Amino acid sequence: MARTNLLRLDARGGKRAVWGIGISVAILLAAVAIRGWFRWFSIASLVVILGFSALSGVAIQGIEENDTPWAGALERVSAYGFMVWLVVLAWVTLRPYRAVTQPSLGSAQSGPALTG
Repeated sequence: MARTNLLRLDARGGKRAVWGIGISVAILLAAVAIRGWFRWFSIASLVVILGFSALSGVAIQGIEENDTPWAGALERVSAYGFMVWLVVLAWVTLRPYRAVTQPSLGSAQSGPALTG
């Protein structure tokens, strides 16, 4: 019941807030789970995403006067920042599989079950 009430706040941006919190939690959990440079990349990405989201929220204030010249650009930086983070996350998590499968390319015995 609480979930439907929270999602009904769409007119005031409630759905966007739920997505923003979910994305922020996902980035923070990935930063905790994966050590090294990816942790710092995740924190920097989260700062950029939240910062440009806040700036786009300020820029959209003039929507009634049709005076929002930078709102779309700020929103795109925020959205593309998340997409770049997703691509880097995929690359980091799939990198160990690439090291395992690459030497077996071109051989008749490719695949993890036939090695050994």
